[in-house]
Amino acid sequence: MKNNWSNTKAIKYIKHYEKLGHSKDMALRVYTTRLLGRNPELVLHGGGNTSVKTTVRDVDGKNYKVLCVKGSGWDMAEIEPAGLPAVKLEPLLAFKNKKYLSDEDMVAYQKKNLIDIKSPNPSVETFLHAFLPFKFVDHTHSDAIMNVTNRPNGVKFCKKIFGKKVSIVPYVMPGFGLAKKIQEVYSKNPNINCLILLNHGIFTFADDAKTSYNLMIKYDNNNIFAKILRSEIPCEKIYEDEFVLSFYDVKPQKKIHALVIPKGKYVNLDHFTNDASDEEIVALIKGINTVAKKLGISIDVGGGYRTLSNIGSDGGQEVPHLHFHLFGGEKVGKMIEKND
Repeated sequence: MKNNWSNTKAIKYIKHYEKLGHSKDMALRVYTTRLLGRNPELVLHGGGNTSVKTTVRDVDGKNYKVLCVKGSGWDMAEIEPAGLPAVKLEPLLAFKNKKYLSDEDMVAYQKKNLIDIKSPNPSVETFLHAFLPFKFVDHTHSDAIMNVTNRPNGVKFCKKIFGKKVSIVPYVMPGFGLAKKIQEVYSKNPNINCLILLNHGIFTFADDAKTSYNLMIKYDNNNIFAKILRSEIPCEKIYEDEFVLSFYDVKPQKKIHALVIPKGKYVNLDHFTNDASDEEIVALIKGINTVAKKLGISIDVGGGYRTLSNIGSDGGQEVPHLHFHLFGGEKVGKMIEKND
């Protein structure tokens, strides 16, 4: 899926909502909630929920740690701060050791701890959001995820596809029971950044809004390199092994201009180094050297070359699949023009 995060828009949201008396936390929560809600592959009208843990001042003048979580009746695509009612966090966390809570008692307890009693009812998954120890938590019913989980051997497919940074959670009806199950699963593997709930959807979480959002829409299966890997688009191949593919750039910037990409679904170098196996990492580095030798530009056989990998919007990345450019066959010149 396309990553629609914009640093410029994020700053505009912060400035707009600060003028209305809201915090940076709330502004970014509204921004990424809308980004998710406006993507029909992730959220149908009224579905999904998000939250942020922050601090607010009540009418008694005291500051309280709160969970601002999507409220009943609000659509993520057009959410406003009023649609993210603040629930006092400490009373929610006090129930981490409680074994059972009926739906009726859960709803009453959540309403009892609202900062503003006139707010809409907090999500039925409020406790789940509270128990995950991250500032931002996002939940959607991603079409891609549901397509994998809602099939025979869904667990097996999920484990194969999503790897070590994701835990798989069996289906449990939304409510306090699901929150407890999530608490149990997370405690066994606190290094995860994502939860796949069978027949339910996906939760991502991080301590900043951008990272949690990025995790939710991590990989675009329709990017040009993904299509090349599926042989939907032809390429002039230079080298291929189990983990790596290399081919000539169709718009060469130098006499020799090649691309080297991993076959795994990695957006950029940060994603790759965090999630790829040691075998994949070694194969990519060795693959770059192998390609350079095949092209006659490595130090062993030629005059050298330059590798370049753009990462993120500031780095100028255009295709959301990790790729290394190899330039050679002539003097490449300065890498970056000096700022005035």
